[in-house]
Amino acid sequence: MLRHSEARRLEVSCRHDEEANVVRLTLRDDGRGMPAPGAPVREGRGLTGMQRRAQEAGLQLTISSEPGGGTTVQLGIPGARVSP
Repeated sequence: MLRHSEARRLEVSCRHDEEANVVRLTLRDDGRGMPAPGAPVREGRGLTGMQRRAQEAGLQLTISSEPGGGTTVQLGIPGARVSP
């Protein structure tokens, strides 16, 4: 994330959502964000590859971004068991 975002800060968090029985790993940066939908974009394989691999593994991947407002990537691991 930091390599392409020009971010200065990266926050990483992990929590267990007991109600949904999902462990959520979240990465949030303060970088330049991604272009708005419909804006010209240099095509790459990074995000497409991440989404494909997550889907193949049965994981939930969401990516949200605002131009100039950073990017958040969240990976949900359903059915994960967490010990106290």
